[in-house]
Amino acid sequence: MANPFCQAGQAIQDVADDAIKNWAKAIADAAGQTAKTLGTFWVNAGTPNLTAAPGGTTASDPVLFLQSSLYFWTAALGVLSVLVGAGKMIIERRGPRCGTWAARSRRSLSSRVPASRLSGS
Repeated sequence: MANPFCQAGQAIQDVADDAIKNWAKAIADAAGQTAKTLGTFWVNAGTPNLTAAPGGTTASDPVLFLQSSLYFWTAALGVLSVLVGAGKMIIERRGPRCGTWAARSRRSLSSRVPASRLSGS
């Protein structure tokens, strides 16, 4: 005959294991739902009206203020980026040399244009 205390102990252990498994599953589900919400909540965010009239094409005063305030900085950063790119090309010395390019251009031009037109006569 089986010991009733062992059977009671096994029943308590089974109930506790089921409770822990259910608790762990609930935590995993909640973590998944939280990750899903954090990844997609911005999709449902409303868009503010940026025009002077609803459905219009004229920008509102705050938009015009920001545009007028940022035009200078946008142009300055554009020019600066071109200068930085040119400086990088100069430092790294990439691309054909100016003399080499000019010589190739002269040869290419002289092969297409008759000699009488090159001399100016």
